[in-house]
Amino acid sequence: MKLMNRIVVGCVCILPLLIASQGRADLLGYWSADSTGGVGEVLPNDQGNGDLDGELVEASYTGDAGGHTGQPGDYAIEFEGFDEDYAAIPATEEVFSEITITAWVNGLPNGDWAGIVVSRNDPQPLYLGFYGGTTDLAYVWNDNSSETYGWQSETPIGEEEWTFVALTVQEDFAAVYAGIKGDDELVFNVNEIEHWEQENLGEWRLAEDNCCGANRNFAGLIDDVSIWNEALNEDQLTALFKGTETPLTLAGLANTVAGDFDNSGQRDVADLDLLADAMVSGDVAFDLNGDGNVNIADRIEWVENLSNTFMGDANFDGEFNSSDFVTVFTPAKYETGQAATWAEGDWNGDKEFDSSDFVTAFSGGGYESGPRNGGLQVVPEPSGIVLLLTGLFFLMRRHNR
Repeated sequence: MKLMNRIVVGCVCILPLLIASQGRADLLGYWSADSTGGVGEVLPNDQGNGDLDGELVEASYTGDAGGHTGQPGDYAIEFEGFDEDYAAIPATEEVFSEITITAWVNGLPNGDWAGIVVSRNDPQPLYLGFYGGTTDLAYVWNDNSSETYGWQSETPIGEEEWTFVALTVQEDFAAVYAGIKGDDELVFNVNEIEHWEQENLGEWRLAEDNCCGANRNFAGLIDDVSIWNEALNEDQLTALFKGTETPLTLAGLANTVAGDFDNSGQRDVADLDLLADAMVSGDVAFDLNGDGNVNIADRIEWVENLSNTFMGDANFDGEFNSSDFVTVFTPAKYETGQAATWAEGDWNGDKEFDSSDFVTAFSGGGYESGPRNGGLQVVPEPSGIVLLLTGLFFLMRRHNR
């Protein structure tokens, strides 16, 4: 009995460590703009904390594939480069002993000391932008100390080329990084001075430093901004630059729902529409069955195996029946040649609604057969950690009896 108590207590004590290892809290916010579809004024925080959702102020989103990857579904924010042309993000209310700020930029500063990611948080401004009238990166820390803004990094961005930029600050030094898309490695420079804690109570602005009565704006595109409460190392920043990691995967917060291409937390028809785009572009990041191709086989994998429904389930309720015909014929796109979505009848992924879609749907044999066993699956089964918690709960109850 004592041994059983020790096993249960030991497992319960280690569980918080196991759960914590599933994700890190160091990423405070990540703003990709990809979930916006290029419309609206809200800039969602993809990290999941809605309190840090941002807002576009006299700025706009690019069209589809306007982000730094150039892939369908990737959007960026476009700034004209004048005062009152920025994106605002609420204060993180964090006391930073360390920080990392990253972004992709494509454009030029419009005015001296143009900002990229700035909180004019007097008397403790937090600044990643440009040095004077140059394209060299600069930073501000230590209560607006000249030891920071007066340091010349000699680390420029590419002029009107997509460039990955980053700032890291820790106690003994700060570093700025820049890497032009397609280059082999990041370039960087280090300012070896003492850095002390800075508190963030003012809003962040993208593409503007609202300081000193002058135009301090960036003109161009900004994409994939992230803010961390730790200093990432060179390998981690290189992974972001190369695209082998995203801020979400690096933080251990990436979506684990297979087929959730827009990181909404579950599979939905928006993911099928992104998959249709990938079938046209050939983006192998959407290869679900591992054969190295993106085609109808991946669509069937998404619909039948992952989501446990049928080709033809236009309203995505887990069944293929007459209600789906109502859904697809309402937009009146059948045989018009207009671009169509899954909910508008594009079941085979060619981005149109015609007779070939009915061939695809009825080939699955699910019409009027009701839902599959287990019903519609939009999220994965409970993880091993959850199952372990549940098992321990019942083990403890049984032992107590």
